[in-house]
Amino acid sequence: MADAGMLIGFSGFVMLMAIPVWGVVIDRLGRLLSLTIALAVSGGGFLLMGLMINPFSWLMVLPVMLIAIGQAGCLISPQTIVLDLTPEAIRGAALGAFNLVGGMGVVLCVQVGGVVFDAYGPFAPFMLIGMTNIAVIGYAAWIMRDRISAGWQLTGA
Repeated sequence: MADAGMLIGFSGFVMLMAIPVWGVVIDRLGRLLSLTIALAVSGGGFLLMGLMINPFSWLMVLPVMLIAIGQAGCLISPQTIVLDLTPEAIRGAALGAFNLVGGMGVVLCVQVGGVVFDAYGPFAPFMLIGMTNIAVIGYAAWIMRDRISAGWQLTGA
């Protein structure tokens, strides 16, 4: 339990350190591209976590760090999109709805993760979330297809 607690503490520290960096990345690259990069980093961490044999190995530091960095971007980027697109008069309600739906997503992921854990093994929830992140990256690339074909004109939007 102490080893797991140290990993959780480490991930929280890494996440706190990554948030200001994501602010700069979002400002320079734009919200959607930053979210896509965050999903890739987090998804890679989840996929690596699914490949780990021993959860108490020192090798766990790498996937935990990738997940923490990616999740920091996945937390900040969509909130920035919501703030940018929502009229000022209803920003509080929009952020409240955003956080409610996010919490429901966490509950759903935990439930589905438990089912796949029981059905396939301890690696399965991590692989599921990693593959889901990769699928969402494909959707984001489809949304950004005009910018991609135009040569990634980064405007900060």
